[in-house]
Amino acid sequence: MRHTLFLLTVGMALLLAVSPLAAQNKKDIKGFRDQKNQTLKSFYGDKKNVFDEYRKKRNEQFAKFMESHWQRFAVSPAIPVEKEKQLKPMPIDKKQLEQPPQEIRIAVTSAPADIAPQTQPTPSLPIKQNEQELVKSTFTFYGTPMAVRWGKDLKFSLRSPNAKKVSEAFLKASDVVYNNMYVDCLELRKEFALCDWAYLKMCEALADAIYGKGSNESVMLQGMILNQSGYAVRFAIHAESKKMALWGHFADDMFGQEYCDIDGKRFYPIRGESAKEMDICNAPYEGEMPFSLQIKELPKLAKKATPQRTLASDDAVLSATLSVNQNLIDFMSDYPIEPYHGKNTLTRFAYYGNAPVSDEVRQSLYPVLKAKLKGMPQLQAANLLLNWVQMAFEYQFDDQVWGHDRSFFAEETLFYPYSDCEDHAILFSHLVRDLLGLDVVLVYFPKHLATAVHFDQEVKGAYLEIDGKRYMAADPTFQGAPVGIVAKQADIETAKVIRLAR
Repeated sequence: MRHTLFLLTVGMALLLAVSPLAAQNKKDIKGFRDQKNQTLKSFYGDKKNVFDEYRKKRNEQFAKFMESHWQRFAVSPAIPVEKEKQLKPMPIDKKQLEQPPQEIRIAVTSAPADIAPQTQPTPSLPIKQNEQELVKSTFTFYGTPMAVRWGKDLKFSLRSPNAKKVSEAFLKASDVVYNNMYVDCLELRKEFALCDWAYLKMCEALADAIYGKGSNESVMLQGMILNQSGYAVRFAIHAESKKMALWGHFADDMFGQEYCDIDGKRFYPIRGESAKEMDICNAPYEGEMPFSLQIKELPKLAKKATPQRTLASDDAVLSATLSVNQNLIDFMSDYPIEPYHGKNTLTRFAYYGNAPVSDEVRQSLYPVLKAKLKGMPQLQAANLLLNWVQMAFEYQFDDQVWGHDRSFFAEETLFYPYSDCEDHAILFSHLVRDLLGLDVVLVYFPKHLATAVHFDQEVKGAYLEIDGKRYMAADPTFQGAPVGIVAKQADIETAKVIRLAR
């Protein structure tokens, strides 16, 4: 910092020294401007060199530190996805519809705050692009063409990796000649609205395109990009096969994933094989931050339309034909199964409920639904949407389709032929928030997930209270049941609430 301030002082002094030239005749004005521009160019060039030199020195020190900080860690077995036999969906008894909804207060045993948003990591030191001419190398990320500046002469080799070779590869890949690649990757993250998981997968696609799928060099390069971008990663070597692997620290926990506890933090495998024991370089990089599995904005992927699908409510009162983006579906299918936050496993539903609906759905489905809902009172509109979700989607248990529990993003429910109670609840929660502008929460009964909606008008029926506000039960799986009626099988004495963002 002192060096930078010194350069700034020198730069200003030089500018003041040449400024009297401007008072001379017009013939000298061009010379003055040229000299001033050259002075500025020299000053900012020196300032850039200061950053480059400091960053280079820090990476050199870190590479040396890496070499002596390898440890063998025991790998903990994956936490299995929670399994419980779900309630079998049943249509409502029509006689029940002949009676007004009963005023039933649902007991809320838990209503934790919603998940706080995470800030995306950034480089702890600015990475300045250099003037080296490099041809852009192209690669494909979920059907989307991308490119970064990368030269073939930048390649490194990492056969039979060990502590020394990994350190040497880190040192080479952190050199200033790689700056343009790092700058381009961060620009792609911004341009295509990549969340942390999408950025991780993009770096994987790039590294595989350069070095070959799953190679030691590919794993190393992906780790370097993530490391220099500000993410908490650890380079690892399989204790038996001696192949490179990459582990990352997440702000979230995950079902179905092995993990290592490193200095009180849980690291999950990102790339490479796993074993009962892993040799991991436990060298934290200054300013590193954990990955987040929250999706605030869907990645802007190239459009590849799926076959059209018609979805209709009871008696086709509400019907819509739509397709979704296959590239987005492919991305979602690679998303970790059921992440959760703060040891509260029910928060897993919020990750899906808070992820936005795509532009394709907003442009194709939403206008159709809005046209049908126009002018309706809130309750009538909510009931129409509720019936559409209840009747348009064929129910099937996850374990019969996937072999394990798996929640869907709204996009996936609109695409796949089968879905279950949590998928219906998540989709309905989006429709209520986006089309009606009403607050909605997910409501977990043992073996079942439903919703509850806060209306601006008085509504009768089964309800629960959160922070003094009345939310009316709405079950998107209880076929034919309007707002305010819950299935008899639902245990209304042990309901838990999952809050969602608006």
